[in-house]
Amino acid sequence: HKLEVVEKAMSWYQETLDMYYMLQTALKEYDKDCNPITVQKIQVACMKSNKLFQETESRLNSLYLYYDFSEIEKKYHGRESMEIINRSLTLIAKIGQEVNAIKPSEFAEQLCETLCEERVKVSHMLADAIDNQVFIIVEIGQKLRTEYKNYLK
Repeated sequence: HKLEVVEKAMSWYQETLDMYYMLQTALKEYDKDCNPITVQKIQVACMKSNKLFQETESRLNSLYLYYDFSEIEKKYHGRESMEIINRSLTLIAKIGQEVNAIKPSEFAEQLCETLCEERVKVSHMLADAIDNQVFIIVEIGQKLRTEYKNYLK
């Protein structure tokens, strides 16, 4: 049963890493230009993140019965970075809901303004928070793989 739990979790972690990388790529493109393709990448990443975060309970919670990752999460400021990601994705979704009914181009403009604010640089904060979450996932994955390899010996 433990192996099945770990397999589910590793699948979720890999999908989440892919989504984070897509979102980071789009955020880095925002530094250069606010174009419709970049906006679409961000929208797709947000939709994927919503789906993944809804599946967290069914795909990850059992893992915490067998493992304690609190030191890894503390090392990379997991709670704080996840809070930044959640706030940012909620803001992006809110902009999408408010503007999407009117014109997709207005969504792109408002999203660009929000992510490129001079004072806050939301896109950079979000990219840094994603880095923290990526480090957590990678280290957890390494820990699980190491245990699995030792189990096979």
